[in-house]
Amino acid sequence: KIGGQMSGVELFNVVQKLGINIHPYVFITAHTLDHNEFSKLDPNMPRPRVFCVEWLDPLMACGHWVPEMVEWAGGVEVVGKPAARSRVVDWSEVIDAQPEVLILMPCGIPIPRIREELGLLRRAPGWDQLPAVQREAIYLVDGPSYFNRAGPKLVDGVELLASLLHPEEGWPPVPAQAMEHVGSAGCSAGH
Repeated sequence: KIGGQMSGVELFNVVQKLGINIHPYVFITAHTLDHNEFSKLDPNMPRPRVFCVEWLDPLMACGHWVPEMVEWAGGVEVVGKPAARSRVVDWSEVIDAQPEVLILMPCGIPIPRIREELGLLRRAPGWDQLPAVQREAIYLVDGPSYFNRAGPKLVDGVELLASLLHPEEGWPPVPAQAMEHVGSAGCSAGH
């Protein structure tokens, strides 16, 4: 089933069975989520609205385990569907969802190329009105290493998401090659 339509909980159960070291927060979150008790971890944690972009042209929302990874990291994926295939979405769906954070993680595309293709989104009607753009909460991430493929690096992907969504929680620093923060004008804003 690995590589198919697998939920995040199923995937992390496989990772655990393989004996891979999992950050305690991720382990507890996966098991708590599995029992529908996620809110007991921290009911007051703000949960930003997130849109994880799986592909830019055509525009595709994440699927499979990524929406659950976002939830485990303390966010809410507002366009992608858990345990479902990535899907083509209309830009109006993104506008309606009003994401507060945009995370671009196209499958198989390195960060420099994502940066080059970001203009596809920046030219879309309503781009400047998105909360994520106004907050300059736009991130380009190494999707192939941390999100797009089933495997142990997905645990690091949850931590990467958590560090972007909740930096105040003191997560380990994100490796420089794993992420780039982009300002609203599409220019690198540092890490």
